[in-house]
Amino acid sequence: MLEYELYFKEIEALGGHLMTVYRANEIKGYFVYRIVDDVVEIDECIYLDLKTLNQIISYALKIAPRLELTVSEYEDLGRRFKYNAKE
Repeated sequence: MLEYELYFKEIEALGGHLMTVYRANEIKGYFVYRIVDDVVEIDECIYLDLKTLNQIISYALKIAPRLELTVSEYEDLGRRFKYNAKE
């Protein structure tokens, strides 16, 4: 079994899901998420551009009415989105 296949099985074993965004037959991003109490909790999110991030967020909000995405201090999404920063 390949390493990424083991990773996918681990995600599933922990109750998670993986969604991949393709455009022009190329992977543009993916995210690993769980649904907890009607909230989509994104545990890992990789995207190459803002269009892909928008697609990821749009998809997540179709699954549940609330979304929680924790980002690093270097990821400045404040200019693009309104959000509640948690300390």
